[in-house]
Amino acid sequence: MSAVRRLSIGFATLLLAACHSHPPKSDKPEHASSEMVLAGLSSYARNVRQEDDAGLAAEKTRLDALPKSAARDLRLAMLLDQERSALYDPGRASQLLDDAAHASAAEPAERAFADMLLATAGAEPRSCSETGFTQDLVQKLADEEQRRTELTTRLENTRQELEAERTQRVKLEKQLEALKSIETQIKNRENDAGH
Repeated sequence: MSAVRRLSIGFATLLLAACHSHPPKSDKPEHASSEMVLAGLSSYARNVRQEDDAGLAAEKTRLDALPKSAARDLRLAMLLDQERSALYDPGRASQLLDDAAHASAAEPAERAFADMLLATAGAEPRSCSETGFTQDLVQKLADEEQRRTELTTRLENTRQELEAERTQRVKLEKQLEALKSIETQIKNRENDAGH
């Protein structure tokens, strides 16, 4: 074999080895492990439950600024599902979970997590009216209004009684003064008669 031919074969072998040792990169990013996705979502859920309204509002602003994705929708749904928060919106939370569960670009663990949350959503009341929260507040308000009315009535009755007693006292004081005046007149007549 000629040197040129051996050199060509060696070069071709080297090119084939180089091509096969580094497979081409896919345009699609590798999927994160299910364990990592679930751990991240669980940690986020715990953190959201511990936040106050100001922290939740700041987090909502941050999430709203992100591009729509299953990861963002899951986090936003968990945030909007905090019943103690002013941001509580169970309808939007359910819609976001449904979007994440059906997103083709979502990680399998994200879709499963969204499906699980959607399945449990029907198991417990999801709005203030369903939880009885609104009815409880209305009843408490009515009870307090009735109590206030009763106290106002009692206060007015007491005020009227005090006014009547004050009027009676003034009348009695005038009668006492009149009696003292009569007594003084009687004493003066007796003194004048005795001289």
